[in-house]
Amino acid sequence: MEYKIILINNDLNLIKKAALWFSDKWKISEDEYYKSMLDSLNNDIAYPKWYLALNNKEEIIGGIGLIQNDFHKRKDLYPNICALYVTKEYRNKGIARSLINKLISDLKNKGINKVYLVTDHTNLYEKMDFIYYGDIEELDGKLTRMYYKEI
Repeated sequence: MEYKIILINNDLNLIKKAALWFSDKWKISEDEYYKSMLDSLNNDIAYPKWYLALNNKEEIIGGIGLIQNDFHKRKDLYPNICALYVTKEYRNKGIARSLINKLISDLKNKGINKVYLVTDHTNLYEKMDFIYYGDIEELDGKLTRMYYKEI
């Protein structure tokens, strides 16, 4: 199965399509994604950044973001990987790993040496050498697991 990983660029149609896709998957406002994706077009900043996995028909089959904070109270733990999602029929084909690896490679090139994420899904991240940081408080007061990775 062929696919490619791209960094979202200044193609406004693709940004609109991606914002809608992420919103549908995570039930967060399409406007929030759209604004973050527009902010990501500034090449002088390390984040936000948004990546897509596209199949050979140019359909979005996966995506991942890098943002300052992923809805938690620990503002000192940044940047955060967010919104990793791979469409069900494309799972277990290495796409999530490819998305994470591309994001981490770009962080390394920007001189960033640590990245964080909050998740209840531990298996993938632990296989990729993410380290459990501890439980942290989300903005709504619930606890969630935080991981980090040294780059």
